[in-house]
Amino acid sequence: MRVSHLINSARPVTAELALRFSRALGQPPQYWLNLQTACDLKIAEDAMGQE
Repeated sequence: MRVSHLINSARPVTAELALRFSRALGQPPQYWLNLQTACDLKIAEDAMGQE
């Protein structure tokens, strides 16, 4: 998996990936999962707004 896939929203941040990012970048895994959740929520809000 490439980081560009994450940036382009082609792939989600999984628990495994959050752990890897945590080890490499020093942020807690929950930080990365929260970012994914916020992104998912924004996408859902945008989709519902178009209905």
